[in-house]
Amino acid sequence: MSDDDATSATNTSAPDAPPVAAAPAVPHAAKRPFAALRAKLPDGAPLARVLDALPADSETFARFCVIGVANTGIHFSVLLGLVEGIGGLRHAADLPPAVARAAEFLAGRHALFGVLPFGLHEWANIAAFLVANAFSYYANSRWSFGVGLRVRRYARFLPASLVGVVCSWVFMHFLNGVFGWHYLLAYATQLCAMPFVNFTLLRLFVFPKR
Repeated sequence: MSDDDATSATNTSAPDAPPVAAAPAVPHAAKRPFAALRAKLPDGAPLARVLDALPADSETFARFCVIGVANTGIHFSVLLGLVEGIGGLRHAADLPPAVARAAEFLAGRHALFGVLPFGLHEWANIAAFLVANAFSYYANSRWSFGVGLRVRRYARFLPASLVGVVCSWVFMHFLNGVFGWHYLLAYATQLCAMPFVNFTLLRLFVFPKR
C-alpha cells in the first residue's frame, strides 16, 4: 500500500467520539439546606432525616430569623440611647445654646402636619428603625441570601420592610381591636406570623431565587 493510501485509511478511520456533555449546574434554590452539617451525619441519623425533609429555603429562613433577633436588639438599643440621651441633654447645664435649643426641640411635642402628635419617642423610633433596617439589609444580603450590596436593591428592601411594618400593625389591630384577643396573645401570634410574611416579601421583591 502506498503512503497516500495509508494516509487515506488513517483519515477515514473510526469517527471521533461525541463530546461528553457537562453536568448541569445545581441551581441555588436546589442546594441542600444545612449542607455542611448534613455531610457530617450518617444517612440513618434522625437529624439527617429531618434535614433531608426541609425545604430548600430552610437555611436561608433560619439565618433571616437570627438576623431578625439581632435587628430587634439594635432597634431597641438605638431607641433607648436616643430617648435617654436627648432627654438627659434637655436638663443638662452649661450646654452651648445651639445644642440646648436642638435638645429642647427634639424632646418637645409637636403637631406633625398640624394633626399628628410627634415628639422625642417618634423621632427616636424612626432613627432606630433606619439604623436597624440598614443593618438588616447588609446582614441579609451577605449572610442570608449571599448576594452583593446594591443601592437599587436597598431601594426595594426599604419599601418591603415598611410594608412589613404596616402588615404587623394591621395584624395586631385586627386580632386585638376587631376580634378582641388579649393584647399579649395577639402580640405572640403576630410575633410568630410576621417572620414568614417578611421573608416572603423579601424573597419575592428583593432577593428573588436565581
